[in-house]
Amino acid sequence: MTAPHRPAAILLALAAASGVPGSAQSAPTLVAHRGHSAIAPENTLAAVRAAAGPAGAVEFDVRETADGVLVAMHDATVDRTTDGSGAVASLTFAQVRALDAGSWFDPSFAGERVPTLAEVLAECRRLGLVPVLERKAGSAAAVVSELQRTGSVGSTILTAFDWTFLTAAHRLAPGLQTMCVGSGRLDPAAVQGIVATGATRVSWAWSELDPAAIARARQAGLAVWAWTLDVAAPARYLAAEGVEALIANDPARLATILASPAPPVALGAARLLPDDPTTNTPTLTLDRRRLFDLQPPAANRGDYDLGIGPGADGRGEPLAQFRGVLLASRNRIGAAVPTSVEVPGMFTAGGNLSNGGTWIAMSPLGAGGERSAEVAVCWFPFAEGWIGGHVRGNGSLAFGGNLPAGTSITRAAVGRYVCRLPGLRPSRDGVLHVVGASNEDNCAAAAALPDDSGWLVALRDNGQDFAAGEDDDWSFVFAPYERAAAFAAVTGRVGSNANQIGAGAAAWTAQRLGPGDYLLRIPGVDDAGDGVLAVTAAQLVSGEPDDNVFAHAFDAGLGGFRIESLDLPGGSPQDSGFAFTFVPFHTASLSAAGVGCPGGFARTPSLTARSLPQLGHQGFALRLVDAGVGAFASLLIAPRAATTPRDLGGGCQVQVDLSTPGFPIDVPANSPVSNLGATRFDLSIPADPALAGLSVHGQALVVDPRLGGALRDVAWTGTVVLGL
Repeated sequence: MTAPHRPAAILLALAAASGVPGSAQSAPTLVAHRGHSAIAPENTLAAVRAAAGPAGAVEFDVRETADGVLVAMHDATVDRTTDGSGAVASLTFAQVRALDAGSWFDPSFAGERVPTLAEVLAECRRLGLVPVLERKAGSAAAVVSELQRTGSVGSTILTAFDWTFLTAAHRLAPGLQTMCVGSGRLDPAAVQGIVATGATRVSWAWSELDPAAIARARQAGLAVWAWTLDVAAPARYLAAEGVEALIANDPARLATILASPAPPVALGAARLLPDDPTTNTPTLTLDRRRLFDLQPPAANRGDYDLGIGPGADGRGEPLAQFRGVLLASRNRIGAAVPTSVEVPGMFTAGGNLSNGGTWIAMSPLGAGGERSAEVAVCWFPFAEGWIGGHVRGNGSLAFGGNLPAGTSITRAAVGRYVCRLPGLRPSRDGVLHVVGASNEDNCAAAAALPDDSGWLVALRDNGQDFAAGEDDDWSFVFAPYERAAAFAAVTGRVGSNANQIGAGAAAWTAQRLGPGDYLLRIPGVDDAGDGVLAVTAAQLVSGEPDDNVFAHAFDAGLGGFRIESLDLPGGSPQDSGFAFTFVPFHTASLSAAGVGCPGGFARTPSLTARSLPQLGHQGFALRLVDAGVGAFASLLIAPRAATTPRDLGGGCQVQVDLSTPGFPIDVPANSPVSNLGATRFDLSIPADPALAGLSVHGQALVVDPRLGGALRDVAWTGTVVLGL
C-alpha cells in the first residue's frame, strides 16, 4: 500500500509554488470537493475516506449549530443531504447528529452521520490529506478557536467567499493559511483585494481563469486553485497554465484524465443535419470525412455540443476554446427562414458549459428563441498555427492562439470592436471570420478598415431585430491565404458585385446570379461531400460592417456553392460582400510546433503535399514555404511495407537547405524533382497502386484514388509539416 501523503509536505509544496511567481508544479494537486462526493455522500467521513488515494486534499464545508458546534454541512438547511429538515443554525448538535446523512445518496451509506469539524480534521490527519475548510457560517473567532484547540492551524487551509471573514481570521492567527474563493472576472482589483486579506492563495471558478488572470494572480505571489471540474479539456488547460490545485467531485476520474494522452486536434470540417427543426431533441446526422473522431453531438432544440476523440462516454472530449476556434454557418438555402449561428464560449455563464466545450446555438432571425437547422462547422486548432481568439464583450481577450506580437482588440462603441493583427493586412494576407460566442442570439460581422490596418467587428442583437449593437462575447479566426493553401483549404473575399477582392493560391471564381445571390466555384470541388464552406459578412456600409447574414448550399447543377446574402432584420435578399473559407473533408494535419506563414511571425518551414491536375501531373507536389534562414528540412519517401527506401525513379530522398540566401534546393541528378522557383519544387510520382500507404518519417499517408493518386492525409516529424 502506498504511504499516505503528509499534510505538511503538501502544504510546503503548494507554498513553494505560490512563492515563486511564474513557477509551476509538474502536476496539480487534486482536491476532493466535499470529499469524494462522486462516490460517497458529501461532507461525511465516508467521503473523506474515499478521497484518500486519488486526492491530496479534501475540501469540506462548515456551519455552526444552534449550540455553537461546528459541523460539516454545505447547505443552510439539512433538507437536501439528510433525512431531516430545518436550518442548521436553528438545530442543536444533538438534533443534527441524530440525522441520517447517507441514505439520500445511496442505501449502502445508511446511518452515516454529520461529522464535526474536529472529526473531519482528525480523519484527514489519519489519512495524510490536507484539510481545506470552507467556512459557510460561523464567526472567525469560533473557527480559529477550534483549529487552535485541535492543533490544526498549521496544517489546514481556511477558505471562504467572505473575504472580510478571512481578514479577521488571519489577524487572529497570522500563521493560518487562508485562501479567497470567488468567481467572475479575476481582474487587478480582485487580486489586490485578495492580497490585502493576507491570503496566499486564490480559489476561482475555472471558467473565468483565462491565461491573463492566472498570470496576474501568480505575479502577485498567489497560488491559483480552480473549482469545480471533472472534465478533461479545462483540466489539461489549467494544468498547463500552472494552476496549483484542481478541485473536483471525482478526483479519481480527473487523475485518469490527466494521466491519459489528449486526443489529437486537427483542422477539420463537418455538417450537422437534424431530422426535425422543431423537435426538442432532434436526431442528428454528422457528415464528416476527417476531424479525427469527432463525435455526434448531444443536442436539444437549437443547441449542439461537439466532442472529439472516443472518450469514456463515447462522445469524447469537448472542443475547448483554448485549443482553437469553431466557425459555424447556415448550410441550407431557400425553403426555410435561415438562422443566425453562434458558438458559446467556455468563459460565458450561458448554456450548458459544464464540460468546458463549444456549443453551437441557433435561433430564427428577428425572433430569438431556438431552432434546429443544418449547419456547417469548421474547426481551426491553435496547435496547427491557426491565428484566432475569443473576446469578451468588454473587448478583452480571453483566449488566443498564435497572435502576432502587438495584437490589439479594443471596444470602439457598443457592440463595435477594432481588431488589429500587426504585419497582416486585409487587402493582401487573408480573411477574418467572426462569430458570436455566447449563448445569445447575436450576429457578428467583420470588415476591413478603410486604412487597411485591421478589421472593424460588429455584434448585433437578434432579439432587437439587429437594430442596435450589443456588447457580448465573440470569436475570430484569421485565415492567411498561404496558410489555407498549405492545408488544401481555399479562402477569399468577394465584393458585393462578385468581384474578387482577395484570393489565396488556389483558383476560384465568384458570380452574381441576382440580388443577394452568388455562385462560388472551386476547382476540384464538384460535390457537397467534398468539404464544408464557412461564410461571414465582410463589407463596410456607411462605415459599419454590413448586417447581412449568409446561407449556402452546394448546387450540383451549377457546379458550385450557391450563397444567399440576406439583409436584416427582414431577411430579404441584398447584395453584400463576404469572406469564405472552404475546408475539404479529406484534409488533416497533426500538430506541429510552428508553421510557415506570410508576415514573418512564424519560423518553421512547412512542406505541403498537393495534387497537381492543373500542372498535368499524376502524383503530388511538395511546396516549401519560406520560414527564414537557418531552417533545414528533409523528406524521405518509401512504401510503408518496405524495410528500406524504394527507388522511385531516380532517387527517393529530397533535401532542402535554407541556410544560405536564395534557398537552394538540392535535387539529385536522376530525381523526379523539378525546381519551380526559389521556394517551391515539384516531386512528381506516378499514380501507382503499389505506392498505396506511403510513409514519411514513419507517419502513414494514404493515397486517394479520387485525386489521381495524390496524398489525402498528412504527417509530420519535428518541424516538418505535410498536408494535402
